[in-house]
Amino acid sequence: MNRTFKALRTPSSKDDAFELSWGERFDDSGVSWDELLRSQRILIVSEAGAGKTYECESKARELFARGEPAFFLSLESVASAGVVATLFGDEHTRFTDWLASSSQVAYFFLDSIDELQLVHRSFKDALRRFAHDIWGALGRATVVITARPVPIDRQAFRDILPVPAPVRQDDWQDEFIRIAMDGPSKTKDDGPPASREVELLPLTGPQIIEFARSRGVENPEALLAAIDAKHAREFARKPQDLIELCDDWREHGGLRAHFEQIQSHVRARLAARPERREKAELPPAKAQIGAQRLALAVILSRRLTIRYSAGSDGDASGAAPIDPRELLADWGPYEVLTLLERPVFVEGGYGRVRFHHRSVMEFLAARQIHDLIEAGLLAQSAACRILFALTGSNETILRPSMRPVAAWLALLRPDMFDRVVKIEPDALLTQGDPESLTDLQRERALLGFVARYGKGQWRGLEVPNLQVARLAQLGLAGTVQSAWAAGVEAPEVRELLLRLVSAGHMQACADLVFNCINIHM
Repeated sequence: MNRTFKALRTPSSKDDAFELSWGERFDDSGVSWDELLRSQRILIVSEAGAGKTYECESKARELFARGEPAFFLSLESVASAGVVATLFGDEHTRFTDWLASSSQVAYFFLDSIDELQLVHRSFKDALRRFAHDIWGALGRATVVITARPVPIDRQAFRDILPVPAPVRQDDWQDEFIRIAMDGPSKTKDDGPPASREVELLPLTGPQIIEFARSRGVENPEALLAAIDAKHAREFARKPQDLIELCDDWREHGGLRAHFEQIQSHVRARLAARPERREKAELPPAKAQIGAQRLALAVILSRRLTIRYSAGSDGDASGAAPIDPRELLADWGPYEVLTLLERPVFVEGGYGRVRFHHRSVMEFLAARQIHDLIEAGLLAQSAACRILFALTGSNETILRPSMRPVAAWLALLRPDMFDRVVKIEPDALLTQGDPESLTDLQRERALLGFVARYGKGQWRGLEVPNLQVARLAQLGLAGTVQSAWAAGVEAPEVRELLLRLVSAGHMQACADLVFNCINIHM
C-alpha cells in the first residue's frame, strides 16, 4: 500500500502537544513518500499500531535495494551503541562508503521500537549520538524520525540535527543550467521545505480493501461497505485495528454489534503477544481485572496517563500520572509492568502509558463497577453515588464524566438501565451501544427521550450518526409512529425520528415522511 502523510496541525495549547486528524475520514491522496523525502528533516507522528515502524522499515529496505545508502535504526540502539556498531554486512559497508564520499545523500530512518523504554533523556542522547557518528555529513543526510502524539522535545530535533545551509550538488547543476539559459532569477523558486512535521494518515477506503484482501478476506469490498454502514471507520483506521476486524469478519461472516466487538477487542488486546518476551506470567483474566481497576481510576481521577517508569517523574507537563502500584498493591512489580506493556495501552509520554482507545477504557470502567457490585464489594447506593449527582435544585443528574460508563453499565445491568432511562435517557442513545439493547429497552429509551425532550424548542441535543445507525431497527417503526403521532415540538427530536426512519429503512413510516415533506413545501 502507498501510505500517505499530512502536515501536522499547529498546536493549539502551550504544551506543544500534537493534534492528529485520525478522527476524520480521509480518502484523499495526501503527501507521498517520494514527496516527503525531498525534505531533509522529517518528523513522523502517529499513534501506536498506525504502521509507522513498518512504513519506515519498508521504505529503507526499498531504497537500499535500489542501491541507495538507506538505513533503518532503532533510537534505543543508537543511544546505547551508536550507528556504526548497529550496522552489519552490506549496510556497514555502504555506510562507510557514504561517509567517505563528498556528495552522496543517505537516508536514515530512526524509529523507537520499544517506545516505553525511550525516556526523555535517552531521546536526546540518541539524537546526539547519531549526530556525532555522522558529523561532517549532516548536509548529505535525510533524517526521518518517528514520534508518538505526545509532547516531546521537538526543539531538540531542530537543534541537534539542524539542516545545513549548503545546496546539494544536483541543485548547483540545475541552477547553473537555469542561469545559462534564462539569466539570474529575480525571485527564488519555492522548493520543498527543508524540515517537515507530518502525521501518517489513516487507511483510506481503497487501502482498507487492499489490506483486507492481504489478510484473506474473500470479499473485502463487502467488508468496507459493512464498516461504512455501521460508521465503524474508527476501528479500521490503523493496520493493527483492521487486522482484528478482518479476523472477526472471517470468523463470524459479518460485523457484529459494537458491544460484542469491544469485548473481543479487549480480550485480544489483553492477551500476551507471542512475539514478545514478557517480564512475568499474566493470564488474560487477571490482566482484565487489572485493566478494569486502572480504567475506573483514570475516569474518576480525570488523569489520563499511568506511570510506567521513573521516566515520568521528571516530566512536569500536565497532571501527574496515576501510580498503578497503589491500585495493584496485591500484584508483583513485574506483573504490573507486563500489564502496562499489553497492547490495550499505548505510550502516553515519557515513562507513561494510556488506554489506546477511550471507548475501551469506558467499557472496562463499567465492567469494574459491575464486577464489584456482583462480588458484594460495592453497594448499589455507592455505585449510584459514583454515577449520579444532585443539582442545587435537588434534581438527580448523571455526572457528565460518567455518562459513557453509565451507558455501558446499562447493557450489563438491567437495574442500572432502569435508573438511567428515568434520569437521562439521552445517554442511552448517544453513548455505549444502542444496538445491543433489547427490543424493549430500545423502545423505552426512545420513548423516554421523546417524552423528556419532545416539548418546547431547540435544546442543542444531538445524537451522532454512528449511534443513530446502531439504534435504528425495523422493530422501532411502530414506536417512531406512536411518538410522532403524540406530537413532537422540539425540532431536534423530530429530526432524530426522521433520521431513524432513514437509517432503519422503515417503510412503515413512509406516510409520516411524506406528510412531513408536504408540510414544508
